[in-house]
Amino acid sequence: MEVLPRDGWLETLDFIAERWSQVAMTPHHAAVCVLLSLAAFALVFQLSLRVYSRLVSPPTHQMVFLSALKQCSWTHGLCVGLCGVTVVNHPACAQDLLRGVCPWLETACMASATYFACDVYCMWCMHRDNQPTGKAATLMGFARKQWLVLTHHFVLVGVFLPLLLLVRRGHYFVGCFMCFEFSVPFLQTAFLLRHCGQAGTLVEKINGALTVFVWFVTRLCVFPFMYSTLARSLNVSFWQSLFHPRWYCHLGCLFIAIPQVYWFCLLLQKVLIGLGLMQGHVSLLPGEDRDTRKTR
Repeated sequence: MEVLPRDGWLETLDFIAERWSQVAMTPHHAAVCVLLSLAAFALVFQLSLRVYSRLVSPPTHQMVFLSALKQCSWTHGLCVGLCGVTVVNHPACAQDLLRGVCPWLETACMASATYFACDVYCMWCMHRDNQPTGKAATLMGFARKQWLVLTHHFVLVGVFLPLLLLVRRGHYFVGCFMCFEFSVPFLQTAFLLRHCGQAGTLVEKINGALTVFVWFVTRLCVFPFMYSTLARSLNVSFWQSLFHPRWYCHLGCLFIAIPQVYWFCLLLQKVLIGLGLMQGHVSLLPGEDRDTRKTR
C-alpha cells in the first residue's frame, strides 16, 4: 500500500511527473473509451425508457425517466462489480498485491467516469424539469438536493481517477473496492419494484434481505478480507499486517468504512420494518433522494 516516497516534496513531485509520463492511456485511447461509454449509456437509457414506459405505474414522465436512470445505475453497478472480481483474480494483481497492475483497469475506470458524468447531467435535467412554473432551476439548489451523489461522483472522478492513473500499482485493492458496486443492482431493484407497483410484495422483501446480505459481504467484509490477503502475501499474521501499511491507508479505509456501517444499519432497519419485526421510519437510503421517495 506504499505509494508515495517519504523524502520531501521534491521527491514527491518527481515521482508524480515520472508516473504521469508512464500513464498507459493515451488521449486517443481515452477518447475512444469515452465515445463507446456514451454510446452504451445512451443505448441502455433509451431501451429502459421504452420498457419502463409500459411497466411503471402511473407512467408519468418523471417516473419513467427516473426508472431509466436507475436501470443505468443497475447496469453500471453490475459491470463495475464484475470488473472488480476480474481485477482481484488477475494473475499480476494476485501475485503482487502491492505493485500488481491490471492492464485494462484504467480503461474500465475511464468508462465509469463517463457514466458518472452522464448520470449527473440526467439528474440535472430531471431537477430542472421538476421546478414549479415560473421558478428557474439553480445549480446551488441542485447541489443541495443531490449533495451526496454529487460528492460521490466528483470525488471518484476528480480524486481517485487521477491517483489511479498516476500511481500505477496496488490494483488488487482497487478491485476489492470496485466489488462494492455489487450491492447497487439490489438497491436499484428495490426502487424499480416500487416504481412498477410491487411495493410490499414478497419479491420486494426477498430483494431487501438480499440487499442487506450483499451489502454486508461486499462493503463490510471486504476490509478484513483485504488485510488477511495482505497478511498471507507478506507471510505474517493478520495482526502484524495491520502495522505494515502507512497511516493514511488505515485512515482511508476508516473514512470509507464508517458510512458503509451507517447505511448497513439503515438497510437492516428498513428490512425489519418491512417484515413487521420493527416499527419506525427510515432515513434516506444510499442512492435515494426525496424525489424517489415521493414516487413511492
